[in-house]
Amino acid sequence: MIEGLMQPIPRPSKAHDAICKKLEAALREHLACSLEQVFTARDRRPLCTDRSTLYPDFWVSTLCRDPVNEQRVAYPGLVIEVLSPFREKVDRGAKLHAYREIDSVQELLVIDPARGRSELYRRCGPRQWQFTDVDRSEPIHLDSIGMSLE
Repeated sequence: MIEGLMQPIPRPSKAHDAICKKLEAALREHLACSLEQVFTARDRRPLCTDRSTLYPDFWVSTLCRDPVNEQRVAYPGLVIEVLSPFREKVDRGAKLHAYREIDSVQELLVIDPARGRSELYRRCGPRQWQFTDVDRSEPIHLDSIGMSLE
């Protein structure tokens, strides 16, 4: 192995972990009696596109399993990324673009703990997305699952 080529991925920040714990609890409570299921990056069930295998922090899916590959989660409606400094470029770039290519995705939420802001992308037509910049003091309305986050 070449020295320095393979570097360990740093652990997420405490802010990232705290947001993920609160968000997971809120999503699971809200969706407890619904047909939708919450998945996390820890579940290791990838979202697969024609070109990518993705592991968002959270995603919500009504139809949970791909009939061909039981490990793959199919038809996500909501995808959430909580940014970390060491992954921000990838999460905002290639991954965000790949999520928008998934036909079932209706909303994408990118939470930026460092800036205290969130970005909500809502599908409004084929290949058309509405962008909303949300300050931490404002609630975030997730129409895809009928939930507001404080």
